[in-house]
Amino acid sequence: MTCILVIDDEAPLLEEVSENLRFEGYVVLSASDGQQGLELAIGEVPDLIICDVLMPKLDGYGVLLGVRAEPKLVNVPFIFLTARTEKNDIRRGMALGADDYLTKPFTLSELLESIKARLEKKQILERDYEQKLEDLSQSLIQAEERFKIKSKFISMFSHEFRTPLTVIISSINLIRDYSDKLTLEEHQIYLKHAESAALRLSQALDDILLIGQLETSRFNFRPELIDISNYAESIISEMRLTMGAKHKVVFASNFHGVLLADLKLIRQIFSNLISNAIKYSSFGSKVLIEIVAEGDNCVIKVKDEGIGIPPEDQANLFEPFHRANNVGEITGTGLGLLITKQAVEMHKGVITFESTSGIGTTFYISIPCNTTSN
Repeated sequence: MTCILVIDDEAPLLEEVSENLRFEGYVVLSASDGQQGLELAIGEVPDLIICDVLMPKLDGYGVLLGVRAEPKLVNVPFIFLTARTEKNDIRRGMALGADDYLTKPFTLSELLESIKARLEKKQILERDYEQKLEDLSQSLIQAEERFKIKSKFISMFSHEFRTPLTVIISSINLIRDYSDKLTLEEHQIYLKHAESAALRLSQALDDILLIGQLETSRFNFRPELIDISNYAESIISEMRLTMGAKHKVVFASNFHGVLLADLKLIRQIFSNLISNAIKYSSFGSKVLIEIVAEGDNCVIKVKDEGIGIPPEDQANLFEPFHRANNVGEITGTGLGLLITKQAVEMHKGVITFESTSGIGTTFYISIPCNTTSN
């Protein structure tokens, strides 16, 4: 059943609207102030939100910003109820992402019409999106492999960019406009939302640009002699600063020579493998990175104690946009391992792995010590 959240500090109106909506067959949640309403919205994820503008603790604009700052609430229809009819107030609400604006007093029929229109529009958009996915699926069946990859890229691009951008903008606006009403903990939560979304966006953009260069042979491969052990240690030190103490990252090397390699691609190899090891492992687990000399090869090993890769997914692990069926809600573009494999192959190396579900995964990179440009 359709769930509607009603937020209003006027108790008689809140009760009347809630009762009328229940009589119409909706499941109704109610809150008597903005802060309570925002917390309820985040916890319950309703299908539509009806919210007063002038309220204590957190006004309607603040609630709307908080809603749009939550990834799971970005597309929930939002209707304002208010006695304020100035055009500037209406523009402000619409600019922040409101879907409709009803002025008090309003009739039940006006409210129901607005709800019906917003829910129908949401359903149309969802059906349109599903139809586009179906059309895309049919096109993929008939098209060539490269067209399939490009089509998947379009779908991934929309998801990986639009949601983080909305979270960043709404979080920043919320902190800017309601700084005096937010607790220190709430400040940190919204800053963390924005930071995480920005990092996700940056990584997705880097992956997309690099895979485009690698796929079209436009990447400028520039090998130079590097102390691979020192370079790896510097990358790992940088990553420790961002990951904090959530994981125990151990680095060891007995490789004392130099390697002819492209600095950008080597950074991609280490960053992708270590990031994956951390992303798919529980807090407090260990990630081991080793560099060893084996004959004429430099071998890099990255071992984690994470969720592992199911056997049925292992054959397609390096395919573009492929993600294992056990990743759940862990975000990702599905491009990291493809980039890693192509980066290794540009160094005339090979990448292999061993993995057991629930125990962990180990990746092995073997690069000839006399690597030269293709």
